[in-house]
Amino acid sequence: MESIFRPFTLEWWQTGIFKFALMSIGILLAVYFPTFFKKYKNVWWLIAIVGSIYLIFVWLNQAR
Repeated sequence: MESIFRPFTLEWWQTGIFKFALMSIGILLAVYFPTFFKKYKNVWWLIAIVGSIYLIFVWLNQAR
C-alpha cells in the first residue's frame, strides 16, 4: 500500500485550487460552528499573524 504522505509537486494552478478548497472548508466550518470560532477569535488571529510572518521570512530567505 502506498503512503499518502509521500512528497509530490503541484502546478501553480493546482496550488490555487488547493488553497481555494481549504479556504472554502474554513468558511463552512465557521458557518456551522460560529460560537466556537468567536470564542477563540484572538487565538485564530495570532495563528494567522505568526504563520504569515513565518512564511514571509521563509520566502525572503529563499529569494537570496
